[in-house]
Amino acid sequence: MSAPNPNSYNDFDEFRDQYQQQAIPSELPSQPMPPLATYDQQQPHLPIVYPVPVPICSYYPPVASYTQPKPKRKRKPSNPNAPLSQPPTARPKPRQSAYALWVGNIPSNSPIDSLRTLFATKDIESIFMIPRSRCAFVNYKSEEGVVAGIEAFNQRGGQIRSNKLVVKRRTKDPDTDSPEPLTDSERSQTSSPPLTDRYFVCKSLTVRDLEVSRENSLWSTQSHNEAMLNKAFRDGSNVYLIFSANRTGEFFGCAKMIEPIPPKEKTISSVITTSSSHVYSPVITMTPSSGEIPAGRIVHDVERASLFWEVLDSVSKPVEEESNWTSPFRIQWLGNRNRRVHFSETRHLRNSLNSGREVKVARDGTEIEPSVGRTIVEMFN
Repeated sequence: MSAPNPNSYNDFDEFRDQYQQQAIPSELPSQPMPPLATYDQQQPHLPIVYPVPVPICSYYPPVASYTQPKPKRKRKPSNPNAPLSQPPTARPKPRQSAYALWVGNIPSNSPIDSLRTLFATKDIESIFMIPRSRCAFVNYKSEEGVVAGIEAFNQRGGQIRSNKLVVKRRTKDPDTDSPEPLTDSERSQTSSPPLTDRYFVCKSLTVRDLEVSRENSLWSTQSHNEAMLNKAFRDGSNVYLIFSANRTGEFFGCAKMIEPIPPKEKTISSVITTSSSHVYSPVITMTPSSGEIPAGRIVHDVERASLFWEVLDSVSKPVEEESNWTSPFRIQWLGNRNRRVHFSETRHLRNSLNSGREVKVARDGTEIEPSVGRTIVEMFN
């Protein structure tokens, strides 16, 4: 153990002696207190006022108002003279061709006139644009017109607003929203043996047609679906229809057939009467000719979400379309009427009767595999 430092002890002793030599005062200095005021000079005592708390109910409505159910809105009685989910008797449609190009990667909000400038030749017929999918179809009169259209596209830059477009020859793609009839080979691939429950996709041009159908419990489909639905119904199957409106990205609802589709001769007169009261007025803009680009017109049908351009030489007068649609038949709507099933909710469902594609990829009249169809119907409950 090391020896202590003697210097530290000497310093401590010096400080101790210094403090002991200081004199300690015996009394502390006293300070005079102020005189107390007499009773007359005192200020009167005022009552202390505290803020009164405001009840919570004055700020917020009663809790019962949140729990009370909303009063049910009275439904209007169904009008027998309302449109029976029929298309208008006459409306302009783009002329389709077997010689066409598919154009993709179109910038958003691009005018259809920019496509006309890129692809127009002397053999062009029409351009059908799908803004929601950012794609379009360019129709020509012949195979030579398709080749000339591709050459014109490459010579004119091949882009819109510095965005390079993708061009392919048109193939049959069921992902397009245009309801096209199935071929015989496609029907044979999607056919299945009679089952207890069968499910079909029904495409509608507008949501309003589906709302009218829900009120009237009636529906009218395309003529090429009549034999298929009637056969499924007469085989003793429960036929369920899953509805979707074009370009909505969701399933609107589901219904069950309660009768076969009646012959058209019995109800064609009433269909014409009711559908004639449903008037559509698309916006038509004329486009002049410029060099090799022929004159034409742009037809924008907002209600039908249809936008196309066509050459004036190929413009045909609107024709009666009753022959393309069946007579109205009775259906029973199922599930919650306010429930919508977005396509993102069915992304995991694949339809084995449609080459294993997603269930959202379907045309009007496409049959769905029973287990997948039953799953979608249960989503509406």
